[in-house]
Amino acid sequence: MKTKTVELKDQGFAGASCNELLRHVYVEWMNNYLTVELFAEHNELTVVDAQVLLDLGRSAMQRNDREEVTA
Repeated sequence: MKTKTVELKDQGFAGASCNELLRHVYVEWMNNYLTVELFAEHNELTVVDAQVLLDLGRSAMQRNDREEVTA
């Protein structure tokens, strides 16, 4: 599978699908944050919204992993 990069632009992310953005957010959280609370604070989100976003990212990662195994 070809790896796609997500590029941050002034207007947002370029060249990425919603699932790719969710995976990017989830990986960013996994690599750089110890708590959902800190992630929420740094991204100006409520803790509830941050948790929902991360749950969606986790689901996108799991779905992507399953697709790669079956491909």
